[in-house]
Amino acid sequence: MKVSFTNTVKDMVELNMQAKPSSGSERVKIFFIALIPLIVIIGFIYDYYCLGLGFSYWYVAEFIFCILWVIFFPMLGNLSAKLFLTFRLRKTAFHPLTIELSDEGITKYSNSSSSYKFEWASVLSIITTDNYIFIYIDPTIGYSIPLSAFSSDEEKNHFIKYLYDHIDMYSK
Repeated sequence: MKVSFTNTVKDMVELNMQAKPSSGSERVKIFFIALIPLIVIIGFIYDYYCLGLGFSYWYVAEFIFCILWVIFFPMLGNLSAKLFLTFRLRKTAFHPLTIELSDEGITKYSNSSSSYKFEWASVLSIITTDNYIFIYIDPTIGYSIPLSAFSSDEEKNHFIKYLYDHIDMYSK
């Protein structure tokens, strides 16, 4: 079973955004989410105990900023990552690819007559979204297959079923 397509910058950005973040990057994200509220809380405590200052409307503004920070910082992080990836990939020349599924594994063919074969056991995960199938061989190697590459829903569903059946077979 084969599917041929040419990835775009959008396809590659989506592949990277769907990838599972490393535990280190998750800790950094949590640190930066908590950093601003922590600084504000320490500032409140310092003002109250060390400087003897009472309540100020400035504290309300800081508190509101902290709430907005916690809510919107993750979204801003995702937006900046998408913009960064789009900027980095904008000059990339994408070549037609063919992904072939067989009982032995997944083979990727490119137009430069090179091919890479991965056994089913080496597939880390498969993510299916409304527009893509993402196949991850490891956290840094993955393939983005746009669903528009399939000529029919039946072909797409058969491809997805074949993927999941073989992953389930080799993950046991």
